[in-house]
Amino acid sequence: LFYYGWTFFWEFVPVTVMHTIGYPAHNIGYIYMTGALSYVILSLFITRKLMTKIAISLLLPLSIGFLAVCIGITGEMSSSPQLLYLVVVQQFFLSCIYPLFSTYISMNSSEESQGRSLGMLNAVKAMACSLGPLCSGLFFSLSSLVPIIIGVATLSLSSLFAFRFFALQKKAIEVEENF
Repeated sequence: LFYYGWTFFWEFVPVTVMHTIGYPAHNIGYIYMTGALSYVILSLFITRKLMTKIAISLLLPLSIGFLAVCIGITGEMSSSPQLLYLVVVQQFFLSCIYPLFSTYISMNSSEESQGRSLGMLNAVKAMACSLGPLCSGLFFSLSSLVPIIIGVATLSLSSLFAFRFFALQKKAIEVEENF
């Protein structure tokens, strides 16, 4: 759900911002360049340190939730510089999410099934990333804000599911320890 929502938004954010704030088409590359550069820098210098300080069970759902908020704010942008600053903030949360998914699966898989589990994660990611653009054509004709709406909705649900999953996992561990 997370991968689908993020891809749906990220693939079509240029069309949305061209329509809502009149972002020049010839500057669209700046959005992706800013995103890629900030993702790499944040991953190298901040995210790794943050992941060692905050539990995955808290950092993952919060990162997804705050990314949903950032996506919602995209529709309210009124200038190009604001948009590029927001892209950096979005990439910060994204730079937490991707490694956290892999870390969680790696930590909770046996040595024998670790490769298979990570492969399944990548297969799900690939499927979701291909479904976003396929489905978006149907929805995009309704409004240029549809990528934001679907992005916010799916990421918000993902965040709630993640909070609930970790709460249930914690409860199961407590029951197992008391048994």
